Amino acid sequence: MAKPKKPARVAKKVLKQLAQVTTPTITTQLMKSHGLHNTSMVGVLPIDPELPAFAGPAYTLRYVPLREDLLAEQWLDHPNNLMTPAVEEIPEGAVMVMDTGGRTDVGILGGNILMRLKVRGIAGAVTDGGMRDIPEIEELGFPVCAGGSAPPPSFAKLMLVELGGPVVCGGVPVFPGDIIVGDSEGVVAVPAAWRNRWPREALPRIIWRVGSTDAWPRAYLCRDCIRPTRNTWPNTMHGWRQANLRIERGMVQQTVLGCACSVVRQR
Repeated sequence: MAKPKKPARVAKKVLKQLAQVTTPTITTQLMKSHGLHNTSMVGVLPIDPELPAFAGPAYTLRYVPLREDLLAEQWLDHPNNLMTPAVEEIPEGAVMVMDTGGRTDVGILGGNILMRLKVRGIAGAVTDGGMRDIPEIEELGFPVCAGGSAPPPSFAKLMLVELGGPVVCGGVPVFPGDIIVGDSEGVVAVPAAWRNRWPREALPRIIWRVGSTDAWPRAYLCRDCIRPTRNTWPNTMHGWRQANLRIERGMVQQTVLGCACSVVRQR
């Protein structure tokens, strides 16, 4: 088997920016600006939707239906098993993406392997198959998105046959290095070729709603001009930071064409 490709390096700043944008906004921008209509993974949802959003380059694994004469190679103590090198070689900050063909009747990973991925600094794990040990996963505080829960282990029905190749997860083609973004609403894949330019195109179009305080009413902050819609608020990024306002990741409202200050009304 050819050595799997490692995900391309992506600036942490880019990943942090993408993790601040909701998946609905990303899918809309990819559709409107780039003509991509198939970027959201169908039926792949977070096990714990309360966890923060995550973003990272895809490290891909492909499963196929089990052939019984190859069952032994699926055990972790077998020298030819692929899961051990996958867990130990996946780069820090990457997202493990597992293609199961949509089989949700087996659990692809469980608490032990997911704990190891968390310890190694992996951004998250995504599959269109099932996951097992759900109570343990909920206690890990590690982003896991799956097609459902299933107690049986993966090798009851599937076998891992390839690392680092193109896969399909939730109906979406994913290539190694594509940026995977997940939040409470689902998971999307951003093509790797746009990993450095896309945030600069999309982020200025985001309207962030910032929380109100006793001193200031609720207002909207336009990322195009970096000022709130009310004149009484600070009108520079420096002043905005000094005001100790907090952008809430879950409060992204919508996208606009042009400056938000001219189209968004107070609510």
